[in-house]
Amino acid sequence: MKRVLITGALGSCGSYLAEHLVDQGYEVVGLARRLGSRSHANLEAVKGLISLVDCDLCDHKTLDSIFEKTPFDGVFHVASFAHVDRSFQSPSEPMQNNILGTLNLLESIRKYQPRTRLMLCSSSEVYGTASSGSEKMAEDRPIRPINPYAVSKATQDHLGYSYHIMYGLDVVTTRAFSYINPRRSNLAASAFARQIVEIEMGKRTRLEHGNLDSVRSFLDVRDIVAAYRLCFELGVSGEAYNIGSDVAVSIQQLLQALIDLSSSTISTWQDPDRLRPSDISFQIPDVSKFHRLAPDWKPKHSLVESLTHLLNQFRLQESR
Repeated sequence: MKRVLITGALGSCGSYLAEHLVDQGYEVVGLARRLGSRSHANLEAVKGLISLVDCDLCDHKTLDSIFEKTPFDGVFHVASFAHVDRSFQSPSEPMQNNILGTLNLLESIRKYQPRTRLMLCSSSEVYGTASSGSEKMAEDRPIRPINPYAVSKATQDHLGYSYHIMYGLDVVTTRAFSYINPRRSNLAASAFARQIVEIEMGKRTRLEHGNLDSVRSFLDVRDIVAAYRLCFELGVSGEAYNIGSDVAVSIQQLLQALIDLSSSTISTWQDPDRLRPSDISFQIPDVSKFHRLAPDWKPKHSLVESLTHLLNQFRLQESR
């Protein structure tokens, strides 16, 4: 049985990854900061099946001690400050958390476990926006981030590659495009779903939104984490892989699909405060490289299934 470490295991993506890896027969150790003061609800499905370790990635001494004492076959680096909107108001937060934390992790692996494979979970945000309304983004596209969060993820990306070149570390990078995740409230789909449920329950009168013109692609988070595992198992060291759907969907279409799944009448309003100083107008991945790596992989969840699950999860939360 392979033992792997997941950074950010209590988080929205890390917890789904933990569930998937346990289901696939991995021994999972989860890393998270402030374990004693945070809810473990995201890991309820794997309670007692994984080990948890309290560690802030910015604390290099504690991180060193973990890698010095416990051998791992692999590390999934999922932990991240992942708030694009908040990064405009507080750009130092993603820089501190994402860049320094990744540097410390790479250093601990270099010093104590240089043969351990690192799955570095980057983001499509590193690409910025397409120059045309039909251009798909391949992995060799220039990295041109247009917000502070994206800058921090691009730096993570570069750090991983540089440690692979300088020290021969076994680093595989994934760049996930947009996904549907009920455990993450700051994504567009989640924000819409939460408001729709509040309207259904009579807690609000209208749905507020920002820019609806952006065109993205969407996968279910459960399909994303399955793709992460395949990249970990099959990926070529030093390479990056796009993970996402190649079907273009505007945020307007996404919102309408959610509204169509509700029996309530939903009125909408564009809130100027929800508009970003810079926004991505078009971002669709070229996923051919990943499909060559894992030709049998297919998403298990359609967009409608994912959105239905999303709404039902928020309905469950609001009913408690």
